[in-house]
Amino acid sequence: MKIRWKVPLILALIAALGCQLAGAAESSVLYIEPSHGSTNGETRITITGRNFARNLFSFGVGFGHVGNKVQMVSDTTAYECAFHPDGSHETQIMCYTKKMPVGEYKVRVSVDGVDIPAADHCKGSESKCLFKTSSSYTPTLQSVLPITGLPGDMVKLRGKLITDRYGSNMAASSNGKTEKLLRVYLGSENCEVKDLDTDTMFGISLDDSGSSVFGDLLCKHQSTFVSSMNASFIIEGGYGR
Repeated sequence: MKIRWKVPLILALIAALGCQLAGAAESSVLYIEPSHGSTNGETRITITGRNFARNLFSFGVGFGHVGNKVQMVSDTTAYECAFHPDGSHETQIMCYTKKMPVGEYKVRVSVDGVDIPAADHCKGSESKCLFKTSSSYTPTLQSVLPITGLPGDMVKLRGKLITDRYGSNMAASSNGKTEKLLRVYLGSENCEVKDLDTDTMFGISLDDSGSSVFGDLLCKHQSTFVSSMNASFIIEGGYGR
């Protein structure tokens, strides 16, 4: 008689537990940071949520759906946000934006090939899942001198640098911004902004006694061949390339 009562009770508990586990496995997005960035891409976005993919890699035939995928969706098109596995786990995804026109984009996430429903993206506060690209957050170059050069040549960049902070050289930029200059490129090669022997900057300064976002930057050409100076640089936080 006792066994007859225990078996239904155990089955009921198992069923209830199964429902809880199924609910817990549902993925959702809580918010993204930052909410704005460059039209030229390379803004690193951090997406916070629940139950993202455990397996971060999708290697092999038939496994292309495995892992997390992020898209930036406008009214007319969608852009993939390049997944950054080192900064991702079950409650966080990091990805880098691609070049996108000025506009507002909804962040949409899929987990192991299944789209998270729109209603589960920043439920109750959709603005927390919106990303805006703007010229205001886009670093720009006005000039590069010289226009061609040899390996080891010093190059002067002029433009909207945003910040004069690099690495740990100062706690904040002279204009008060906390974002740092991350990298400078000539083509696909690094252009070194610091003398590694003396640990000093070759030169970076902002206009108007440091209060502007415009300024000049010196870096040393690291390529091993003669090239034209097609330059770019990346600023952290809500900026990018």
